[in-house]
Amino acid sequence: MKKHRALFIFFLLCLVTAFSASGCRREGHPLLRPLIHPLKEKPVIALPEGQEALARLTEKSGSLGMELARLPELSCAMTIGTATALKRLARAYRADPPAFNHAFKRMKAVGLQKNRKYCTPLQALLWAAEKTDGKSLKLLIRTYRLKTLLNLSWDFNEKKRWKDFNIVTDRLNSPELVDFYEKKFFRYQIDRIDAAQPPKRLFKTRQGDCEDYAIFAALCLEQAGYCTRVLNTWWGHGLMGHIVCVYEQDCRLWVLDRAPVSGVMPGISGPYDSYLKIGETIALESGGGPMAKYIWVYEWKDFLTRYRHFPLGESLI
Repeated sequence: MKKHRALFIFFLLCLVTAFSASGCRREGHPLLRPLIHPLKEKPVIALPEGQEALARLTEKSGSLGMELARLPELSCAMTIGTATALKRLARAYRADPPAFNHAFKRMKAVGLQKNRKYCTPLQALLWAAEKTDGKSLKLLIRTYRLKTLLNLSWDFNEKKRWKDFNIVTDRLNSPELVDFYEKKFFRYQIDRIDAAQPPKRLFKTRQGDCEDYAIFAALCLEQAGYCTRVLNTWWGHGLMGHIVCVYEQDCRLWVLDRAPVSGVMPGISGPYDSYLKIGETIALESGGGPMAKYIWVYEWKDFLTRYRHFPLGESLI
């Protein structure tokens, strides 16, 4: 009976893969489609071990199997590296199902499941499994921490994975992921002219100041289904100021601020009851007193339009 059930699940996964691959350039049955070696970039016909490993994982956990099937790596022709990673994940699951399920539950909770395109921490685990031996992978799962996983799997020197703006911003589909990326990838640089740059330019130059960080974060989170705003606050006699990204979660306001302009609220902070409270907190912790003199709240595109310093014909993104 178990054998028939496994074969049935395997058949369903083949159908899912075939439909999800319909927009890819390579055509044909997913199990017979040429696989691309990640280094040589030459077509290689491989046995369907990866699909079989995916079927075994789906048999153990339907939710895990469906989330894996949504990953970009499984939507087109599967590479040798991906097939190897799936086999390692299947062995890790078999070795300790409770630990794997607990880690997966925490991965799935990152971001808004109904809005994101896929589960980014699960993709990071797949990447880690490509280059990690079985023993280390089991330890990574058993002692799961999101930052540890990202530090291991997110190698920004792998240009192919990190060169496309749209692919990267889809991947950054939660505040934790945007926070980690901005900290590791961007460098804070004060502009000579106090003006904002489009997110794509920040992505290319990798340097900007507080408004650039806030706009980029707001764009990523908005795409992932969050309600976001850019908050601009000024305080003190010299009218010192700071700009942050604000997003709504569980009917409360949270701040994502990775620009180290004054050491205020590094990373994610909250919850807050109002925008006024956020502005007052920034002013107070920056030494400007308990009151913010001015607070403005914008959608990121409106803010960028008002404070732009680039040709009018250039895209806001």
